[in-house]
Amino acid sequence: MTADRKKVLVLGGRGRLGRLLFRVWGAVGTSSFPVIWHSRRSPIDDSGDWVAWDLLKQGPPTCLKGGINTVLNLVGVVPGGKQDLSLNRELALAATEAARVLGARHIFHLSSAAVYGDGKFGWHEGVELYPVSEYGRAKLDMERAILSLTSSANPSEPRQVLLRLGNVVGADQLIGGAVARGAESLVQLDQFPDGLGPVRSYIGPVTLADVLQVLLQRASCVPGLPPILNVAAPVPVSMDSLLDASGAAWRWRCAGEEAIQYLRIDVSVLSGLFSFLPRHCQPDQMVREWKRLSDA
Repeated sequence: MTADRKKVLVLGGRGRLGRLLFRVWGAVGTSSFPVIWHSRRSPIDDSGDWVAWDLLKQGPPTCLKGGINTVLNLVGVVPGGKQDLSLNRELALAATEAARVLGARHIFHLSSAAVYGDGKFGWHEGVELYPVSEYGRAKLDMERAILSLTSSANPSEPRQVLLRLGNVVGADQLIGGAVARGAESLVQLDQFPDGLGPVRSYIGPVTLADVLQVLLQRASCVPGLPPILNVAAPVPVSMDSLLDASGAAWRWRCAGEEAIQYLRIDVSVLSGLFSFLPRHCQPDQMVREWKRLSDA
C-alpha cells in the first residue's frame, strides 16, 4: 500500500459475505490496510468503523472524501430474495459513482461465475458468456454496464475490476443457507443420471479474505491488475463432499431438467497473483474455515 495507508471501503458489510469478511479482518481491518465498513442500515455491532447510507438514494458521507483508496463492492441482489435481480446493475453503477465522488483509485465489483452458464471444463475470463440463469444474466448485464464505463473512463476515474466469484462456503445457498439455518428437514441435493451430484468452483471464506487482501494490495502497488478476474480455489469440489464435511443430514433428490451439474472456472490468472496451497482446495478445510468464523 501507499505510505499514507488510505483506507479500503467495503460496501455491503451486513450481507452474508460481508459478515464473514468482517469476522476475518475484524473491526480494524488487516495488518496491511484499515477498513471502513458500509451498510444500508445499522452496523453489525459497535466494533469497527461503520458508515450507513442507501446507495440508490444518497451519496456517500462527506467525511470519507479524500481518505478512501479502494472500494470493495459486495452489494448485490441474490436469487431467492424479494428484490429484483436487475438491481445488480443499478447498485454497481451507484457504487462506482460513490467511488468517484470519494476520489478512490480502484473499485472491485463482485460478479459471479454464473455469467458463464455451465461447463465441466474450466471457463477462463476471455470466453463468450452464455448464462443460463436469471441471476447469471443479471450479473452479465451489470458487467456490461461497468465495462462500458471503463472503456470511456479517463485516467482520473477509479479503475474498475470485476471479480467473477465462485461459491464461497458460508455465503452460499448450500452451507450458508440450508446447513447454517439448521433446517428441520434433510438438506436435499440434486443427483444426476450418472449417480453424482453438482460440482462447483468453491473457496473457503478465510482463503477468500486472504486472496482479496492480496488483490487490494496489488491494485495500489501494481497498476496492471486485469479488468476481469475469476476467483475460486483451483480445484472444484463436489457439493456432497461439502455436506459430508459439514456434518449435515442430507439426501439425494432427482435433478430437474434445468439443474446444472458442473460449473468450473479457470483461475490460472489468479494463481499467478496468489499462492494457493493444496489445503485451500479441500472441502473439509473450506468447511473448517466457515465453522471457525461461525463460532467467533
